[in-house]
Amino acid sequence: MATKLDALLQEGDPNWEVTITWTVYQKLIDAYQQSDSHDMVTLIDALKDLGVPPAWSEARGGADS
Repeated sequence: MATKLDALLQEGDPNWEVTITWTVYQKLIDAYQQSDSHDMVTLIDALKDLGVPPAWSEARGGADS
């Protein structure tokens, strides 16, 4: 199933928005299932450091984060 989904995402997601969101979601689920919170904290910190993508910021009226 994951292979099929990956192939479909590559074909229908030229700007990678869905692929990136799906990948982050999978990492978040994996981190949530760990017995300690280190992976979750690391992932959340990495996501905060990325900031809000320009397209999302424009859609929200120009807010940065």
